[in-house]
Amino acid sequence: MRTTLTACVILSACILWPASRAVADSSVPRAPAASSVMLSLERTACYGRCPIYTVTVLRDGTVQWEGKHFVKVTGKATGKLGADALAQLTRAFSDAGFFALHDRYDSYDVTDHPSAILAYSDGGKNKTVHHYHGDRSAPEKLSTLEDKVDELVGTQRWIGRDPR
Repeated sequence: MRTTLTACVILSACILWPASRAVADSSVPRAPAASSVMLSLERTACYGRCPIYTVTVLRDGTVQWEGKHFVKVTGKATGKLGADALAQLTRAFSDAGFFALHDRYDSYDVTDHPSAILAYSDGGKNKTVHHYHGDRSAPEKLSTLEDKVDELVGTQRWIGRDPR
């Protein structure tokens, strides 16, 4: 019993020690803090050739792209937005009343459509809206906002065609 306990303590130390050193190592790149994320837009698959990607905008204007399928750029890419584009994005979310929207519009009134998952943080409040494009109850201003994000972020450079 004592041997088993000693072995468990040594094994735990061996497992945890390298992990704690990796966290302390300043040469290891770190992901941006969640609080630095302003918004993300994920577009999902449909029955056809809908672009599948995620784009994330950080508060400093950094744009992180991850293209998955039916896009010109698959994999990761980055870009940068200026202060004017960031201000326009903030205004677009405010004008759409984003925080008053439902969290989910996912009724399958029409099938084979893609979804958009839009998340936004104003620095104090955070909200994510799941929008299945076949849900007829979703307000038009939500689709308009999703398209505005694509436009202001410039996702067409990575998609290679009109994202709609």
